[in-house]
Amino acid sequence: MRFLTIAILVLLADTGCAAEKGIMFGFSRSEIAQCTARQGHVEHPSMSDECVYPARDGGKTCTDSKECEGSCDVPMDTPPDTKTTGKCATIVNGRGACINNLSDGVASGIICS
Repeated sequence: MRFLTIAILVLLADTGCAAEKGIMFGFSRSEIAQCTARQGHVEHPSMSDECVYPARDGGKTCTDSKECEGSCDVPMDTPPDTKTTGKCATIVNGRGACINNLSDGVASGIICS
């Protein structure tokens, strides 16, 4: 228990003040401001922060994620290896969700992050 307490204190000292960083492993105040300026918000999917913001091309027809600011998605019930078109995702950097996206016009099947 004593080792764990010391390890946590060292980690906190190494990562900076929680108020300055957002959370222990989080964004700085300027990174949070940049995210907010994009009409985004900060999420904490793992040991680091992520800015989630609206995609400028959300809803546009696509055949590959390279054509989108985020991903090119198809309905979840689209079978893998189906050749089709999709729509650009409406948000960028969203995690903790399952998607079925396109690569070269072919559905990937469901992928969860």
